[in-house]
Amino acid sequence: MDSLFWKRLNPNIICDTTKKRYFGRYCYKLVFLAYGGRSITDHDRTIQASLDTRKFMVRQTNWGGSWHSRSTGNLDKANITLLEELRSIKNGYGSNVRVRVEEPWIQVYADDEETLKSIAARFDSSCQKFISVISTPESKEHEDALNRDSILIKPDSKIGYSHKVFLKDGMYTSEIKSQIYNYLLGLGDIVKLTKSANRMLSGPLTYIWGCYFYTNDPNIDIMLNIIRPGTIGKIHKLESI
Repeated sequence: MDSLFWKRLNPNIICDTTKKRYFGRYCYKLVFLAYGGRSITDHDRTIQASLDTRKFMVRQTNWGGSWHSRSTGNLDKANITLLEELRSIKNGYGSNVRVRVEEPWIQVYADDEETLKSIAARFDSSCQKFISVISTPESKEHEDALNRDSILIKPDSKIGYSHKVFLKDGMYTSEIKSQIYNYLLGLGDIVKLTKSANRMLSGPLTYIWGCYFYTNDPNIDIMLNIIRPGTIGKIHKLESI
């Protein structure tokens, strides 16, 4: 990472290391603090018009209270120049760059640091202060591991398992959930269920999201896909480098 470059842009930027590929592809991420950021996805209006419309809608749906004050206040903090440039970036790089809006944060993902540096250089000094986080692999060795779809863990990690398994988000009948849960419990120490996995698989909810567990069996998907085809979202090897 060219930390000197990023610190010159914003002395308060957080320089982070990538531990898992984003969207199964990108190893590099830039994060902006962008109030009103969702307006960059409004293709029918200018940024200013979109913000004005959103402020009007907030006032119409909530005539007071903390939610109203917080929502309108955040939109009032929006930097038009920042948002216009972010919209241009979102629409101008094709698949080489991916932009994700989680207001008030906007994340920009790329295949290499040079692309993110060129993106950051598009902003003047008044906007560069909103660049909050840069995340890159720590080394070429780490990047190679990430591109093998591994998740990087610390050498002293206490996880104690070789793989992290994500169940696919979606609807599960009570019967299917029970079969999956009982199968995993029956494997004993080969599997470690997280608290959230225990709660989702044993609880009454029929929708599962963000559910994962650890295992030492990379072929665990075979039986799970027999119980419910397409159960597995991803299996990542855990690598300590």
